[in-house]
Amino acid sequence: YEELGEIAKSKTDYERIITIDDQYAQAYAGLGKILFEQKDYLNAELRMLRAATLDATDFDIIYLLGRTMLMTQKFRKAEEFLRLATELNPDHPKVYFYTGMALAYQGDALGCAALFNSYVNREPDNMVGRYNRGFALMNAGFLPWALEDFEAVLKQNPNHLEAMARKGQCMASLGDAEGCQLIQNAANKGSEYAKARLDFCEA
Repeated sequence: YEELGEIAKSKTDYERIITIDDQYAQAYAGLGKILFEQKDYLNAELRMLRAATLDATDFDIIYLLGRTMLMTQKFRKAEEFLRLATELNPDHPKVYFYTGMALAYQGDALGCAALFNSYVNREPDNMVGRYNRGFALMNAGFLPWALEDFEAVLKQNPNHLEAMARKGQCMASLGDAEGCQLIQNAANKGSEYAKARLDFCEA
């Protein structure tokens, strides 16, 4: 039913399984996944926690629990579960991405950059990863490296306004006056980040 998109019937079956066997981890996980996709993150978290209690060695359960806790803003716990997911499946690229997000929300720019680096190494053509790594590196103060990532993103998508604005910020901070032109250009096209940085260039 889940594969067919008949979500109500799928939920009914999962709930029926739980009434028969309340120790069946995959049924709780199935419900949690549906609730996550429906953006009901608090209830998804409850189901995934129950699933994880019953089976702490299932990568998919631990990974989705970590992602769910990102959405409920329990960033430290999200990091713990995502790191456990990494131990269970170290070759899964996106587990590094979401662990990096958990660290970013906790203000750990260096740790975030390292995790995004692991993600990009596994999916080098993924521009979301490159942009986020650049963002983390910029916040950590590694401007030349951040600049490389923003340039790579803009090479693939010249209209990525946030990459344009942040490239300009890096360039201006490194003393390159052309950075302010990029910030102005991004601001003119609607980037709120660039608009907030116009005073930096006027100073």
